Amino acid sequence: MKITVSSGSLTLLDSGVVVAEGSKPIRFSIQDIYYEIKFLDDDLESRSESEVADDGKGLVLRMYNVNKLIGGSGFHDIRSIASVDGFEIYLSFNARFVEHPTKKVRHVSYSIYKGEAISE
Repeated sequence: MKITVSSGSLTLLDSGVVVAEGSKPIRFSIQDIYYEIKFLDDDLESRSESEVADDGKGLVLRMYNVNKLIGGSGFHDIRSIASVDGFEIYLSFNARFVEHPTKKVRHVSYSIYKGEAISE
């Protein structure tokens, strides 16, 4: 039996929870492109910055001080991150800090969606 999940015109491709220890990044790869989330800490406020990856094949989101945020941080809405094979690809995620006695642990809940065909 095939089950399809959708929200409006978006079809769910994948969803789950990823555990990231320390400052290890999380990478979502779709064919030859990727979206990478890096977790960084400094003495400033919580914030995020994004840019095209050095290799030109992906986008990199740097999230600073997620451990300082109550309730987590991320894309709480659904955002377009790429176009693949004539379809728009969307991502929604929430990263939250989890208390651990010896290391930094973040749980990242995510959903990846495929939109309708892009007309050219």
